[in-house]
Amino acid sequence: MPGFMQLEPALRQELVENGRLERLPRDRWLFGEGEIPDHPALIISGTAGIYRSVASRTVLVGIIGAGTLVGQIPTLRGELPYTAIARMDMTVARFPRMDAPSSKPLASGLAHFLLGLQARQVGTMLQRTTDRANLPPLACVAAELAYLAEQVPSLPIEVNQQELGEMVGLSRKTVNRCLGELSRRGAISNQYSAISIVDPGILKAMASGENRMI
Repeated sequence: MPGFMQLEPALRQELVENGRLERLPRDRWLFGEGEIPDHPALIISGTAGIYRSVASRTVLVGIIGAGTLVGQIPTLRGELPYTAIARMDMTVARFPRMDAPSSKPLASGLAHFLLGLQARQVGTMLQRTTDRANLPPLACVAAELAYLAEQVPSLPIEVNQQELGEMVGLSRKTVNRCLGELSRRGAISNQYSAISIVDPGILKAMASGENRMI
């Protein structure tokens, strides 16, 4: 999503009038797995981690940034299938559930905007699932980092090798090898528990098969 001030003035006004802005510190929970949220949130700034319970542990399945809707439920009374936690200080706009009896209809411009975001998120989720299932390890890691570069465009990505492995379904050892190769090729700068994207074009080319994979 473009920065708040880059949106059309009418859309900015609708966001202000219909959404309740809320600032959340790092590590604050937005939503918990199993909840039925009354107020889904649109991330205005910052990032959140999306976590799922697997057997007896919780794993990080994704990092989302500005312009992402979180906490929305496609069914009338469905339970949220994930936990969302702020990974840095965040600002979100919360909106009443559109199926809530007390909610007022959203202005058409804002409703179309939010539905468009939802549609793009579904497409992104399907692409990431396809990448994890079909790409070789190096291409898979490159694709995930290219996605994260869009979520955190101006900051080092605060993610360690274990977390990155959870997101792409690879072992920490394999992720370490892939990050080393990506660093050697000039795509990233790998730091302790953080990754700086040096050339997202290289990542996208590797993810699309334009470079030889390992």
